[in-house]
Amino acid sequence: MIAAYLEKHEKYDDAAADRLQEELTSIYNKSVSGHPEKFAPFLAILREVRPALRTPARIVQWWDRFIEPVLENLNTEKGLAREALKNILQLLAFEEDEYEKPPTEGPNIFADRLLSIWMRFNVLNQAATGSGSSDSKERFMREGIMMFGKKDAKASNSRA
Repeated sequence: MIAAYLEKHEKYDDAAADRLQEELTSIYNKSVSGHPEKFAPFLAILREVRPALRTPARIVQWWDRFIEPVLENLNTEKGLAREALKNILQLLAFEEDEYEKPPTEGPNIFADRLLSIWMRFNVLNQAATGSGSSDSKERFMREGIMMFGKKDAKASNSRA
């Protein structure tokens, strides 16, 4: 159904992207917010419709809305960590020319945000325990950063 929707709306415009954003927000507010068991399926949908959202600003709204609830429920909801990691890797590997309006916060706004959150967890844990973090949230973010680093290094080497 999602593929058919995207194919039907192949020529996206800002108005269509705004309507999609509004519809997704309505669904999120009515059916997903506060229901961690629905996070993974909704993230899967967001991953599929990401091209239709057209701008990093719209996608950042979802990142900001989901990052804390996802991190809080990583260990309790089946499939959530896997789906969240797929989303994070897709966002980290985005190409600027995929968007009509390029990001305004550095070369990859999502990498910047993930690194900031990871550093915050690391610093807070070091302050509390005096050692590096073994927290599942920190491990999850570190895994995403490492997977992206390995993938990006391979992409850079293949371009050379």
